[in-house]
Amino acid sequence: MTIRNSKLIQLSLITLVGASFAISCNKGSSSNSASEQSPEVNPAQDQQPNLTVTMSVPQVVAKVGDKKEQVLVIKNEGSKSAQNITITGVEGGLITIKSETPAVVDPAKPVEPAKAAKSEATTPVVDPAPVVDPVADTSCLNKTLAAGETCQVTIVFAPTEVASGKETISVAYSSESASATKTTAFDVNYLAKGEVTLDIPTLAQLKAEVSKTDKKTLTITNKSANAITGIKIADLASPLSITGNTCKETLEKGQSCDIEVTFAPADLMDTKQNLQITYNDVDEEGNLVPVTIPSVISYQTIGKADLSLNSYADFLVSNINKDSAIRTYTIKNNGNGKATLVTLPTLVKPLSIKLDSSTCKPVDGKSFELAKDASCTFDVSLNSDKIDEQKEVAMVVTYNDGTTKKSAITTINYKTVAANVLNLSQYKVNSKSIQIDTSCNKKEIYGNGKHNIPLVPTFTATDDSGKAISVKLEDVVASTQVQLVSGGISSDATSILSAANNFTKCTEGSSIPSNTQAKFIYTEANGQKLDVGAKISYVEKDGTVTTISTEDNQAGRVNLAVLANPLKGVDTGSLFTFGIVADGYSGDLVTRDNYRLFKISPDVKTYATLSSSEVSQIRVTNKNMNRSSALIGVDFKGGYSIDLGWFDQGERKTFLNNQYRREFYSGKFLSGKLKPDSVTYVTLSKNKNQDLTLTSIGKNDYAFASISDSGMPSWVGNYQWHLPFMLEMNGVDSFGNPFYAQLNDNM
Repeated sequence: MTIRNSKLIQLSLITLVGASFAISCNKGSSSNSASEQSPEVNPAQDQQPNLTVTMSVPQVVAKVGDKKEQVLVIKNEGSKSAQNITITGVEGGLITIKSETPAVVDPAKPVEPAKAAKSEATTPVVDPAPVVDPVADTSCLNKTLAAGETCQVTIVFAPTEVASGKETISVAYSSESASATKTTAFDVNYLAKGEVTLDIPTLAQLKAEVSKTDKKTLTITNKSANAITGIKIADLASPLSITGNTCKETLEKGQSCDIEVTFAPADLMDTKQNLQITYNDVDEEGNLVPVTIPSVISYQTIGKADLSLNSYADFLVSNINKDSAIRTYTIKNNGNGKATLVTLPTLVKPLSIKLDSSTCKPVDGKSFELAKDASCTFDVSLNSDKIDEQKEVAMVVTYNDGTTKKSAITTINYKTVAANVLNLSQYKVNSKSIQIDTSCNKKEIYGNGKHNIPLVPTFTATDDSGKAISVKLEDVVASTQVQLVSGGISSDATSILSAANNFTKCTEGSSIPSNTQAKFIYTEANGQKLDVGAKISYVEKDGTVTTISTEDNQAGRVNLAVLANPLKGVDTGSLFTFGIVADGYSGDLVTRDNYRLFKISPDVKTYATLSSSEVSQIRVTNKNMNRSSALIGVDFKGGYSIDLGWFDQGERKTFLNNQYRREFYSGKFLSGKLKPDSVTYVTLSKNKNQDLTLTSIGKNDYAFASISDSGMPSWVGNYQWHLPFMLEMNGVDSFGNPFYAQLNDNM
């Protein structure tokens, strides 16, 4: 930057301090100190005008190119009036007379002393100028100025270049009684100020790494017309310092000097500091005044980024066709600068980067920045459908450290294993064991191929430091293979369910929650005992797959007794009770239709396993003609009843011509377990709608609703009040044991 300030340049200083200048009585001579008197006093000369000229300042000061006005006060100190006043010596010079002169001096006002110029030289003090009344307007030119009267003249100083000196102004006048002209001379001292131009350029930013330095030189130049004095350069605060300075107190015109600034950072920073440069200027009154100009020094630590990418010695392991294995990697900036253009590794299947769960977020899918001490994470996913795929892959993170392109590199080892291998890739396994047992109090199972009970495996292991390895039960269950041991040889059991169903329960009656984590075994080996064991395979951090089992550990196995079907070989009519619980009629005496509801209840006192049975088939037989419907599959399809239609029951004629017997017309089969509590009746329709109440049908019950058609007997003696029939049911009890029941009654 270039600093320009006004400086008063004066070649020779003529200082006149507040003096009144008296015009000499001797014609042709003048003085700005007093009028000269002859040694001998002439009484005639005392009776003459005597004009003096005064100025309130010792010197007229103005900047080059500006204008400065100054008032001259003229006073008649003689005893006679002065007339024909003219002023010469101002034609075409630096000082001219303003066309309009301001007011006359008011003699009644007090006189203020003139201000002395501030200079190193001592200047004599002259009489103060009279105070001017700004209201009066009396011109000095071509007027008669009575004794003791004053007037004023305004002069204009308009310099065009730096200069100093004086202009002599002559005031000519005459008296009213004499034709001779007298003259008073007055010197007007002037000073034209030039510009102080100190060129201080902006220093380029200082940059250095921590514990290193950067130096730059600031060169200042005196571009003004004169020397600049009083130059001082202030010290700088750490981490800046001035390590070289050729600037002396005085800088001559056109000369330069150098200031060497050193930046030595101990930490990261990016800031500014002012270098204070002081030198002398001259104020409006001609005094040397020190001024201080701040020069901004900008400095910044050059930080270099240093990214690290953590690594893992163990394998990233994924079970095929299961959820992806995820590993989180961290990128950390350990340097002292910002890393730019950071890019994540490029991976190929079966590896991929999961950006949705990563905090390293490339902008527009390309790159990102990482500040000092900052870190971010990204997840690497392994998902494969190929077993025993094993590989080592390099992962490269590229970035710009502030100066050059660099890389952070690590490797990833991955391995794929079977879906049922327990993933312990975080550990180096030391001791381990597997055992299996049932959560039922009674270790028994019905051998019907449907009933199943839970088998819960227990896996324990420690790592190489002896600390127990915590594994979720659901992971152990998923990785456990149930085995059957016979003759000391283990084989994989195939009759295993992965989830509980309607037939999962303990024989003592305790139910099994549907979300139980276990394997569920079923069998058809009636009358046998099952020696049930387990094996499990796991993979540890070095990628090794190990399998352990209970083959040599009887204590880790469980023996299950297989029970026979308790409903096999019993009286088929004793399993359920059967009877009418609601009925209705329509028609006349010999054409009456019967509407009847039969309740079917399991005998749970005798056969406890029927407490929650499931009927899969039914068949209706007309015992009049010994004709039956086909076996009807029972599928409630989300409801609670199925419709039963008419079936061919043979000829109705008896041994008498045109005699008919009653037959099955239609009906419904209902489940009390599936019936909503809000349903309280069932409706049968033929000649009318008949509602039959269901209030007696419980949750363990079934119901058979039927309509029997009387036909058209030729006379009342052949009318049949009821239709004997048989209802057959196939199903299973609550443990899946099959049953067959025959129920007989009249509809």
